[in-house]
Amino acid sequence: MGKKTLMAVRLLVIILMITGCSGGGSNNEEISNYKPLTDYGTALLGNLAEAEVKIYEVNSDGTQNLLWEETTSSGEILEEIGNFNMHVNELEDGKVYLYRVIGGCDWDVNDDGIKDDTCTQNKGIIRAISLGKDFKEIKGNFKVSLISEIIYERVAKYVKYGFSNSEEFRNILNQSINNLITDIDGDGEITIKDILIFNPVGDRDKLTKYYRQLYFRFVETIHSGKNVYEEYINLGIDTPGISYDVEIVDNTAYVADGDSGLQIINISDINNPRIVSNIDTTGYAMDIEIVGDTAYVADGRSGLQIIDISDMNNPRIVSNIDTPGEAYDIEIVDNTAYVADGGSGLQIIDISDMNNPRIVSNIDTTGYAMDIEIVGDTAYVANGSSGLWIIDISDINNPQMISSINTPDNAQDVEIVGNIAYIADSNEGLRIRIINISDINNPQVVSNVNIPGYTMDVEVVGDTAYVANVSRRDSGLYIIDISDINNPRIVSNINTLRETYDVEIAGDTAYVANWHSGLQIIDISDINNPRIVSNINTPGEAYDIEIVDNTAYVADGRSGLQIIDISDINNPRIVSNINTPGEAYDIEIVDNTAYVADGRSGLQIIDISDINNPRIVSNIDTTGYAMDIKIVGDTAYVADGRSGLQIIDISDINNPRIVSNINTPGEAYDVEIVDNTAYVADGRSGLQIIDISDINNPRIVSNINTLGKVYSVKIVGNIAYLVGSDLGLYVVDLELLK
Repeated sequence: MGKKTLMAVRLLVIILMITGCSGGGSNNEEISNYKPLTDYGTALLGNLAEAEVKIYEVNSDGTQNLLWEETTSSGEILEEIGNFNMHVNELEDGKVYLYRVIGGCDWDVNDDGIKDDTCTQNKGIIRAISLGKDFKEIKGNFKVSLISEIIYERVAKYVKYGFSNSEEFRNILNQSINNLITDIDGDGEITIKDILIFNPVGDRDKLTKYYRQLYFRFVETIHSGKNVYEEYINLGIDTPGISYDVEIVDNTAYVADGDSGLQIINISDINNPRIVSNIDTTGYAMDIEIVGDTAYVADGRSGLQIIDISDMNNPRIVSNIDTPGEAYDIEIVDNTAYVADGGSGLQIIDISDMNNPRIVSNIDTTGYAMDIEIVGDTAYVANGSSGLWIIDISDINNPQMISSINTPDNAQDVEIVGNIAYIADSNEGLRIRIINISDINNPQVVSNVNIPGYTMDVEVVGDTAYVANVSRRDSGLYIIDISDINNPRIVSNINTLRETYDVEIAGDTAYVANWHSGLQIIDISDINNPRIVSNINTPGEAYDIEIVDNTAYVADGRSGLQIIDISDINNPRIVSNINTPGEAYDIEIVDNTAYVADGRSGLQIIDISDINNPRIVSNIDTTGYAMDIKIVGDTAYVADGRSGLQIIDISDINNPRIVSNINTPGEAYDVEIVDNTAYVADGRSGLQIIDISDINNPRIVSNINTLGKVYSVKIVGNIAYLVGSDLGLYVVDLELLK
């Protein structure tokens, strides 16, 4: 039976179920025809039959009351499976409820919307949490899913330790959705309701790249009874509050933990960190500085807390001094503490007698002081809507404003490197403002390029950067003039049919890997007016592309390698393809061999000497998730997700072997090799720079932190071009690192 016919049958069955007028049963029975489906929710990894459902009321003190127990339905067709009474009409708008789905049998493991021949046993748990009014608004469309489970894990500490009130908890839920999903319900906002209606059959393409790529791996993890968050996402140790800042001294981490004060954590075994002790502060711990045996905490409305940590098992507050505003950040220089104090500007405090700190002076910054950096006799303050303030502190009793420069949004953080100030300037998104401070009397914005959404890949040709972009409205190709790196500018952009993950430039033509829309071919002979020449759909998800003469090789996700004849760019055609066991994310071509980074299946080596009949020669599994690959001589370098960089000997392509690997702190998405150095785009951990002069012993020599996730890196001369989420195009002068 064809899919269209099958869908028609399903629709007919649903209509019959809605209009039927007979049957009956208890809460735990299979759903019968007369019951209104609008009162039901669905448990979905794929549809879960015979799963136990427990529904709790969650109180603000962290306690939970079990209200109802249900069992999900079985059925002949998929739409009948996994449903349960959500008791929606008995929920109260302002209360928090938790749905907990345990076990069951999965009848649609690959989420294609078609019932499997046999079901797969689920040993794990998925949960969904929100306010009663949210569940009421989406009744009949409510799903407990892998995605609602991830959100639950992100807010689990509040469920455990409590929250002030239900509306505050709802705000926390909405904030927790960051970097997970795009708008599903089409209301122009991303809220918890988008999470609660997520259906993996139709909505996986709304997930951000990381979660989309690892989705089925996450499902397998839950099936096996493990916790997704612990296995893949939240490696480390949870603290009872919200951690804002950390300082590391030897084997100890000191964490400013919001309303839970100071947490002291033993990290001598980084695989098993443990909280040694903590001390609650009277305010809201936002920042911390350690000097010898003393911790200085910027404690929100409670000002500066001074804590003796000489015995880290028994920290004690020595003294405190209230500041007139809200202490957000602190810098210690000799016997002086400089506090960014919110609406009260910069506070300068004498701490020569730490038992009796005293405010010696202050300067009102007219904005909202969020962060401070001290360089010599100068203080640089990130001052909210008033941008960057530069203050002379050579006389701490009489600080003087030197100059200021407005930024378009809200300056929240400042970092000083040489003569450059980097400002985290946030409003709805997050952008980096680069400011030249070589003349502190006349600071000047140097450059930034804002591009909406997620920038996934960049190619640099001469003075032009071509950026592959994914966003809600403007996915496509952005063309940027970088002839003056201090003043990059967008020349033009062209929307493509779907999300753009990779771009390759050959002469006057750009070849774009366009996810579900396959290969897009764009004429860029006039960079001010690019135009789509042709496209060819591929059966999978086009993530990467390599061009060799008149042939395009496409890493096509779950459809492996697609080989396309582009001798006539107006009429491209698929010549052949070969499925790989994993998901093909990246490809490198060397002579007659294709090397494919194949997700969970590691490295696949394919003979393409006959492009009409490609064949897999060998493969080697990597410990992580192979996302990108570069070939240099007889060595393959694989960006392997959470397993960092894998170095593989391919001198015998029939018997590849892993030579060494080095874990990176983030998730390795992309790698570039220049001489004896590997540059790794490491997700939230920015750019990692690795010495590979001895491939048996690679070592990280430096890194560049960015405020967004880095997905791709390109090196041209001494310049690194980084793209990712909340980055736009990020330009780094590598000479500064030397």
